[in-house]
Amino acid sequence: METLQEVKAVKNVTSARNLILELQDKLKENIVTNMSHKEQSQDLRRKGWMLQMIDELLTKVPTSHPDKDNLQAKFCGLRVEANNIMKQWEIQCDNKLHESATSSPPSS
Repeated sequence: METLQEVKAVKNVTSARNLILELQDKLKENIVTNMSHKEQSQDLRRKGWMLQMIDELLTKVPTSHPDKDNLQAKFCGLRVEANNIMKQWEIQCDNKLHESATSSPPSS
């Protein structure tokens, strides 16, 4: 018979696994260049929220659980990938700001 803690661990592992798979799909899409700044910002916020949820779920999984290390490794990889996407997005924003600043006529 499973204890309540074991049942919760299985639920947390399943939820974390599902979120990891969903986030992997979203990160594959990366940032679509025809998205507006607002859409890109919302997309990045959603990915950040997903990372936070996965982290919270994994903290609830006991270290003795057989899937914990594997999920933790996948999570770390996703976090690195999300950080790289965020850096790319920041560079795009900086480039757009620089382009608009250099293309606008000087004010008198």
